[in-house]
Amino acid sequence: MANRFDMGKVEKQVRTQLEASLVLMGRTAKTFFYDNFRKQGFDDKNVTKWKPRKDQSRNSIGRAVLVKSGDLRRSIRFDTVNKANLSVRIASDLPYAKIHNDGLTGRAWGKAPFKMPKRQFIGDSWNLNEKVKKILITNIDKGFKQ
Repeated sequence: MANRFDMGKVEKQVRTQLEASLVLMGRTAKTFFYDNFRKQGFDDKNVTKWKPRKDQSRNSIGRAVLVKSGDLRRSIRFDTVNKANLSVRIASDLPYAKIHNDGLTGRAWGKAPFKMPKRQFIGDSWNLNEKVKKILITNIDKGFKQ
């Protein structure tokens, strides 16, 4: 009797490896976005440095940009692992995270216009995508070798 190739078995093995990859990809992304605070800029293909803060008072000298208590950095989580859609969600739940990440222009209570510069620390990154690709390729290969 000739050997038969069971595509269903291979599909199941690869799917299992992809599901297992989700947690590793989430941890990798979280660490990558944490590192942006150390780099003081957003790492895409290159690191785009954050604009320094205007306030150079005594209590801000020597302190990194976007770091006062460390809450913003610690708020980065990968909390949604959706095995059905093979997806991971990395986010911060702090209300001011989006303002720092995207920047803001506005007017407050009739005062002069203000601009909060964009200091992106989380988002789509070429370098992160390359790391995730390596994880996927390695784990998909494991699925085929089982």
